[in-house]
Amino acid sequence: MLRSRYQTIAALALGGCIAACGGGNPETEENLSDAETAPEDVAQYDSIIAGALQQLKESDAASFPCTLFTSEDVADMVGMPVDSGAYTFVHRNENDVEWQSEACAWSTPEDMNTVVDVWVSLPRHFPAGRVACHAVAGADVVPGLENGAWWQYYDGFGLGTLRVCAAAALLEVKVDLGKSATEAQVQETARQVANAIVARLPAAGG
Repeated sequence: MLRSRYQTIAALALGGCIAACGGGNPETEENLSDAETAPEDVAQYDSIIAGALQQLKESDAASFPCTLFTSEDVADMVGMPVDSGAYTFVHRNENDVEWQSEACAWSTPEDMNTVVDVWVSLPRHFPAGRVACHAVAGADVVPGLENGAWWQYYDGFGLGTLRVCAAAALLEVKVDLGKSATEAQVQETARQVANAIVARLPAAGG
């Protein structure tokens, strides 16, 4: 998710710069694919792309639920460095039941693989204005977590999803620790993240 989103921003920024830097020269525009790019133009492209990506990252980091954790908080829970998080607004529909979620994905800085993806649905995200619990078909029930919890694990990928129904929010925590991780490790990390979210949410939601 992160990679495609940031690449899109970079492509748009690059396209805008090419259009602006062409200077309206018909020969440049017609033969853009064959033209040599001057070093100063390359530096200008890089500067525009880097600026656009930095603005996006800063905006994401300041958006809920990315504000629930610092990158250091998440790194401590997953045992590897992560970025500041990427925000997404999600429209949900399961079995003709609709609601919304606000999400944040933290990824490894080097390859931008998502490690933790958190989806939070507060009372305002439900049509009735209150949290509604939705069980996950075919998932394992996890005892001892809030008002109900369900776990799905994708064997061989090190990827698991924990859905937790709490008084303040419906949560989904997706954790990907890689193929070398065990299911117990992935689930424990997801539980740790979910418990930390519940502790940091206002009691009445929002």
